[in-house]
Order: sequence, then C-alpha cells, then structure tokens
Amino acid sequence: MNLRELSVSLVLCLGVTITVDVGSAEPQVPATDNRQFVEMPEEAQQLMRKDMRDHLMALSEILGYLANNNYSSAAEVAEQRLGESSMGKHRATGMGPGRFMPPSMRQIGQGMHKAATRFADVANSSDMDKRNSALQEVVALCAACHASYRIR
Repeated sequence: MNLRELSVSLVLCLGVTITVDVGSAEPQVPATDNRQFVEMPEEAQQLMRKDMRDHLMALSEILGYLANNNYSSAAEVAEQRLGESSMGKHRATGMGPGRFMPPSMRQIGQGMHKAATRFADVANSSDMDKRNSALQEVVALCAACHASYRIR
C-alpha cells in the first residue's frame, strides 16, 4: 500500500465512524448503531474527544511528513502524540478516560499506543513496507475502536 492509498484508507476509515449534523452541536447516532455505549462523566468525555481530535491531527501530520520524506518528524509526532509517551497524561485529574473504558476498549487503546511507538521505532527505516505496515497497524486499531465503541 502506497502513501496515497494509506491516506485515502485513513480518511475513509475515520470518516465513516463519525456522523455529525452540521445544524446541531450534538453528534447524531444512527438508529442502527451497534457500537457498545461506554458511559463516562462529561469531563472524561470532553478529554477523550479532545484526545481523539488530536490523534486525527497527529495522523494527518505524520502522513504529511512521510509524503515529504521527513521520517524523523513523523517518528517524533507518532511517539509524542500517539505512542506510549502520550499515555496517562490525564491520570492526575482523576478523570482520565481510560479508567472508564471496558477492558476490551482499554486493550485496543493501549494496543494503538504501543503500535504508534513501534511505528516511531521504524519510521526512519529505509524499508518503506515496514514503515507503511507499522502505520497501518496504528490506523487499524483506531478504526477498530471507533467501529466498536461510542461515548455518546
């Protein structure tokens, strides 16, 4: 899979999991939404939504850096904003979203953070297939979580 195909896959995977009515401040949940609802306090929801938006922006930045052959910057963004280095930043607030996630959701999230660290480790590799495969694992875990769970 080349970078263009990966970019299109990312947009398609993430785009189909979020439905928003532009005329409304509230996301619209389709009647056939079979994702598991995860209840958490409003503050934790806000932190999670903020993190999810930042994850999407980080993925966009990573793809931009890869397109410009700036592998070290792609690795840095991956580790700092998606990787294991980014875990636990809300722990001190007592409202970190992770504490409200069911174990299977938490496992997917931790898997994504670990996958992002693996990508960061191989981002400078001369093996493009290895880089693409590592990034695809990150995106696949994002898509799996968004396809399986919702907080609203």
